[in-house]
Amino acid sequence: MRLSVCIASVLLVGAIGSLPASSDGMPPDSTFDDGSLEAPRGIVISRSKAVLGSELMARIIKLPFSDGEHFAAGDTLLEFDCRRYKAELDAARAEQRAAQLSVKDNTELRHHRAVGLNELEISQAKFEKARASADALAVRLSQCKIVAPFSGRVVEKIVNEYEIPKANEPLLKIVDDKSLEIELIVPSDWLAWLQIGEEFRFRIDETRRTYNVTLSGIGAAVDPISQTIRIKARFSDSPNDVLPGMSGSARFDRTVRRAEDSQEG
Repeated sequence: MRLSVCIASVLLVGAIGSLPASSDGMPPDSTFDDGSLEAPRGIVISRSKAVLGSELMARIIKLPFSDGEHFAAGDTLLEFDCRRYKAELDAARAEQRAAQLSVKDNTELRHHRAVGLNELEISQAKFEKARASADALAVRLSQCKIVAPFSGRVVEKIVNEYEIPKANEPLLKIVDDKSLEIELIVPSDWLAWLQIGEEFRFRIDETRRTYNVTLSGIGAAVDPISQTIRIKARFSDSPNDVLPGMSGSARFDRTVRRAEDSQEG
């Protein structure tokens, strides 16, 4: 019984693989009544997204945006209590000034041959070390506020106010919900007619609407196993009802493409 089922399955797969393809490289049943082609499913993605983290270990004192809320570029997304780092920087700056005074004194004494050249160079090295330490602390202090690199929305707030997260752990996930594009995987033989700038339609399941989009990118390599290639497209007009993660189907107008091919021929 199992043997007969296996044989039937093999015959079915072979029958599907032997279906004749159209001149466009698509099976005949992939066309619509209006003469268009349906591409494999696509998904809406954002061109800008980020998972924000920090090297600091300090208490969070400000986290103004919650999941789903909008923010503008430059807004403070998270702020730490950095009083300890500020005190460390003040101490390092004081050491830097003391080392600088030592260099100044030794330079004057060296002018009168009261100290050796070696002692002067040592004081200069101590000053440079103190300055580097202060600069490193200043860089750390600059991380006390995490500002938005672009306008968008909070996808997930991983931490909360008053918590002390570990260094380098994710804190916030953000996404630009306006700079959207569509990613699809299509048969590689579509490369015979696909061109950057080609317009087609994309129907999104969640909104039940069809949008005009333009092909903006073609992958650099074909998957030799599945014989497919990744392509990207951008919306002709920025839609307000589309979010990253939505999915749908693309339709390429076969009639228009055939007319263009005949004119070229």
